[in-house]
Amino acid sequence: MAVATAVGLAAAAAAAPPRAPLAASRVPVEIAVRSTDSGAPLAAQVRLVAVGSGGVETVQFADVHGTTLLRLPGGEWEVEVRAPGRRPLTARLVAGPEAPRSWSFELESLVEDGRDTQPEALPGEALLAGMVRASESGEPLAGVRIAVVGGASTESDEEGRYQLAIPAREASGTGPAELPTIALTASLAGRTTRSLEGVLAVEGTQFHRWTLTPGSGVESAIDAHRLHAERGGVGEGADPEAGEAPGAPAGLVLPPPPSVRVGFADAACSTPCCTASCTAVCVLPLETYVARGLNDEWISSWGFDSLASGAIAYRSYAAYRVDHPIRPSFDLCSSACCQVNDPDTSSATSAAVAATSGLLLERNGTAFQAEYSAENNSWDDPNDGRTCSNADLSCGDGAVGSPALAWPCLADSVALGEGCFGHGRGLSQWGSQRWSLDGATWRWILDHYYNASGNPGGLRSAWLASPAEAGAGRLCPAAAGPGDRIALYLAPYLHATAALPGVLFGASVRAPGGAWQSDPAHDSPVALAPGANLATREFDLPAGAPAGLWDVALALWLDVDADGAITAADLPLDSRVLSDLLAVDPQVDLLFSDCFESGDTGRW
Repeated sequence: MAVATAVGLAAAAAAAPPRAPLAASRVPVEIAVRSTDSGAPLAAQVRLVAVGSGGVETVQFADVHGTTLLRLPGGEWEVEVRAPGRRPLTARLVAGPEAPRSWSFELESLVEDGRDTQPEALPGEALLAGMVRASESGEPLAGVRIAVVGGASTESDEEGRYQLAIPAREASGTGPAELPTIALTASLAGRTTRSLEGVLAVEGTQFHRWTLTPGSGVESAIDAHRLHAERGGVGEGADPEAGEAPGAPAGLVLPPPPSVRVGFADAACSTPCCTASCTAVCVLPLETYVARGLNDEWISSWGFDSLASGAIAYRSYAAYRVDHPIRPSFDLCSSACCQVNDPDTSSATSAAVAATSGLLLERNGTAFQAEYSAENNSWDDPNDGRTCSNADLSCGDGAVGSPALAWPCLADSVALGEGCFGHGRGLSQWGSQRWSLDGATWRWILDHYYNASGNPGGLRSAWLASPAEAGAGRLCPAAAGPGDRIALYLAPYLHATAALPGVLFGASVRAPGGAWQSDPAHDSPVALAPGANLATREFDLPAGAPAGLWDVALALWLDVDADGAITAADLPLDSRVLSDLLAVDPQVDLLFSDCFESGDTGRW
């Protein structure tokens, strides 16, 4: 992916192709730096490097407290933002008369702050929590009344935080019209009241970030528009590539982009906009972006595997747009014209995002434009009152697809009798929930809709890629006897900016001319941290191992079915084979080996 990283900005910019000289006139650009957790303003250092015909020009270093106004020559800039205790963020900024002039950079904390951890709802409870800040300063607002319209209310404390618990409600049916929703308001004397409709009142925690502006009156909004007719790429047309994709690559590692530039209608990055109406850009870490959008595009009370499949589809579509920006100044917008994204999150969808950190769908080695819509069945029920925007219903009832737009027909039993409600391309959201309730894993759901269960064709030919490289492998000692215990090592590198839990370190050994033999008792799940890791495990050699030079295979798997063991349901991430490196000799005495005394077998 052509994504700037936090290291080597100058070298990357210098290697870029020559561009037109920077315009002589300067353009006002407002830059704000905030915390991803709470929206609080951060003191940060901002470095801007101009990309021009002469190479690279370092323009300014600025200490940012809230918001800084710069005047930049028109053109493209590589921006690097750093703050103490925060993960650096990079992006390409466009300065020009037609480009948005408000840019916000939100930085993740390197250390988990207990204050910013979402509170947990009790069983049967819908917990509404959040933070309220002033739009002009970013300072927390105390005494803001948060109320369920026609119901309970509470007030924000001196840190701008609040919690409001209400009884959770159940959906009254299987369609989007039956979802249990409420309306929330946030009000404080001297400031405009904010009203938010369509908030799901389901079990779990929902976290909202509010910004109140000075003034009076009421500003109304709708909390996304879950499961409406279009999802993923509304109005943008189909991918022009309609040919057959090659077979699944073995162990393809595809690093996700570290950040995504999102167009918004306000500098607070809280009001979604369609492409042509976006006046501000919010640069978000990719995982933060996915966590803020999944609860708007999926239903947080749905099954985990439905939510996890949605997280990967949502992330993949964003990564595709980083490679193919919808506008020069931002990668994609924040409304249903692209993917809905706003500052609210939910505990269930955030958990699904965390469990799939960095995972992308790929096609031909690049991020796949993973489209999806509410109900992709190729039959339009004339009596359901829903909008079917799939003009190609040739697949018939009980199948999904749009062959005219390179999405082949796919038998989908859970769609039978369900009226079309969407464009028919890619994953069916309601279908993912029904398969989840039927026991399907998120890996199966993605393979079903995006790869026809291993029978790819047209655009239904995407594969799951890995965000983790296995790295170098080694073993200790290099010689051992039958039945001995040895130590195996990998140096995995996780390209995602958030930890990936549930990874299994598997291993097998093979005698010359023999079959692979494993030691599943020592396969144990761990979490890979962003960047470099050290993986260590033990391995008990077979008691009857013949002498000779053995091969050793080391592999990382994602525990998709969460059973703590490597099975066919799990996702292979990457592997290494050490050929002829293990000498098995009955005469070897491990008493004189220092592998274990040195602590090398400590768990990672």
